[in-house]
Amino acid sequence: MKILHLASFSGNIGDNASHMGLRKILSELLDFNQIDNIEIRDFYKSTSEKYKKYFDETFVDLCNNYDLVIWGGGGYLDYWVPDSKTGSTFDISNDIMDKIIPPTVITSVGCVPGNKVPNGNKEKFNNFLKYISNSEKFHLLLRNDGSYEHVKENFGNDLAINFSTIVDNAFHYEHKKNGIFPAVRDYVAFCIADDQIIMDGEGATKFSKDKYYREISTVVNYLIKVHKLDVCFVPHRAYDIKSINHILNNLDDKYIRNNILVAPYMVGDNGADYLFGIYKNSILTIGDRFHSNVCGVSLGIKTIGLSALSRVRFMYDSIGLKDSYLEIEENFSANLIQKIDILLNTDLEDYKKKYFNKLNNLRNDSINKYKNIFSLYF
Repeated sequence: MKILHLASFSGNIGDNASHMGLRKILSELLDFNQIDNIEIRDFYKSTSEKYKKYFDETFVDLCNNYDLVIWGGGGYLDYWVPDSKTGSTFDISNDIMDKIIPPTVITSVGCVPGNKVPNGNKEKFNNFLKYISNSEKFHLLLRNDGSYEHVKENFGNDLAINFSTIVDNAFHYEHKKNGIFPAVRDYVAFCIADDQIIMDGEGATKFSKDKYYREISTVVNYLIKVHKLDVCFVPHRAYDIKSINHILNNLDDKYIRNNILVAPYMVGDNGADYLFGIYKNSILTIGDRFHSNVCGVSLGIKTIGLSALSRVRFMYDSIGLKDSYLEIEENFSANLIQKIDILLNTDLEDYKKKYFNKLNNLRNDSINKYKNIFSLYF
């Protein structure tokens, strides 16, 4: 069996964790001898013409050389993309989709727009969902980030019931490689991303970026001064380095020289394994990126989510950790400090007991949903 996987494989380690989780599922359910990657960033509107690919006849021919095609995971169904035929990252027409022969699973994807939706995009996306719901070869598995609830509220229950929710594929990621990281004291791992706070769509918090960094800096100072902990910033993508620099500008130079660590920027599966090893060895993880939270709780780390986008809140609610995130609002640092104090004084095993049984049940449910789809063909 040959599988084609359309997703992003270089540029954000959270995506890599998701794909490694998917491969674990596929290896359990299917007997395949080849899986090839095609980079979805090459299909983006913003991609340079010399690298750009299109959802056209060439894409059809590629897909039709495989026995199974997978799109995702990621936030690829956030339907704010201008001039897209579906309103989403998949700028593909019905005519092209008609010509794709193998079963195609669009999986572990989100569709709660982080940016403003252009006029007409909601209607385009509605038509895309209707196409999938009426198709015998396309299947949609939404991730547990509020996407199913969004479809139900905005496009109707009659359409939503055609789709299933699974836990994000990164919940199946298994960390296997412990890189040597030169920390000499216990540390808190932070993932702070500029692009999560500047979005202005339905799922966004709409909070001042400068205020955000000041609030985070207040918390970093507290961790160093009161709890005598170091702080390690972990970039998931290159752009996060800018966010880290903003925070450093708000910190005391003595703390920067003695208590601040910055993990290397790395990409690909090896980069993901190294950097999530830094999370795994932290005493606490705090982050606003979706996969910093998914992988934190999945790997059994005490984790606090910063819900700059609603997807973080929905993820925690879905696994029964309603007290492990906070909304981004005025003076949120006080609330975050309170949660930090509670978690640092909580036994790790007691923390994991709150959600591990439910999470394991959700993992098994997700595997069964994949199994049900694959059983139709293989």
